[in-house]
Amino acid sequence: MGAQVKNSSRRIIARERRLYVMWLKRGGYSYARIAIEIIRACTTGTMQDDYDGPTLSEDHLIRNYNNAKAYKDVRETMKQYNDQVNPDIEDERDDLSETLAELLSICMAAARKGDLYGVQVALQSVQTKAKLLGVNKPERKELSGPDGAAIPIDVIRRATEAADSEDAD
Repeated sequence: MGAQVKNSSRRIIARERRLYVMWLKRGGYSYARIAIEIIRACTTGTMQDDYDGPTLSEDHLIRNYNNAKAYKDVRETMKQYNDQVNPDIEDERDDLSETLAELLSICMAAARKGDLYGVQVALQSVQTKAKLLGVNKPERKELSGPDGAAIPIDVIRRATEAADSEDAD
């Protein structure tokens, strides 16, 4: 019985800490800054002024809490949230993939007969399925100067100054 109480207590402590971590992350804090805030909150017992969740105490303090642990807290909380909100997402993805495969086979038959609309729908089906399955590799975009060289710093300064002057107007 004592082990269950200890585990239950640890879960409550982790949940309260993760609530505060998520609140900080939603506020735009970096993982390193979140780690600093968690340590500060645990050692001093003070939270950010506008936070209205449970107060953290020294019981919540994790030895050597750092940005990697803050990242893990955020990732674990988001996983739990996604599991609760979208428990059947894999099933839905499989169903949609099967539907797209059926549509593609119908459209391909029409496309082989020369039906241009069939070709268009088949192509859209393939693109949609690729997005659904995450097949498309992200494109890398780079800005460069003439002939692929670096952009001269004076060009960047002028562009920045022009953007700043437009914002001032």
